[in-house]
Amino acid sequence: MHFIIRRSKDLHFAMKMHRMLIGTDPYKDLNIESNVWYAKRRIHSDLPIAYATSLDNEEGGWSYLNSCGVLAIARGHGLQKRLIRARVQHANRLGLTPITYTLASNSYSVNNLVDCGFRAYNPSYPWIGEDNVVYWIRK
Repeated sequence: MHFIIRRSKDLHFAMKMHRMLIGTDPYKDLNIESNVWYAKRRIHSDLPIAYATSLDNEEGGWSYLNSCGVLAIARGHGLQKRLIRARVQHANRLGLTPITYTLASNSYSVNNLVDCGFRAYNPSYPWIGEDNVVYWIRK
């Protein structure tokens, strides 16, 4: 399958996908200032099959990769990595440092972040908590 990644201003659909794929309240994780990317099949589809978001903090010098989800039918095609790279490129254009977190048990995300050049680090303020959480940075 061939896919395209595009940036969008449509946060509403990302919130629906977040609730369906992540299972948490999107209003706690996403906000109106979130940047949004969608992945779609290159041919015969208008509906996204994956999404990702980030939130920029220019004062703090970071871009937080805060959510990503891929529909089960599209997994195994490298979409999460492509969406990570799209958000990293966005952060780099703004001169921001990409940061994120995963659950330690989420081996797919851990491996994809490492493959995309992230390394584990200990933030001065662990914003999600410390139980089963790994924080990531890409310099």
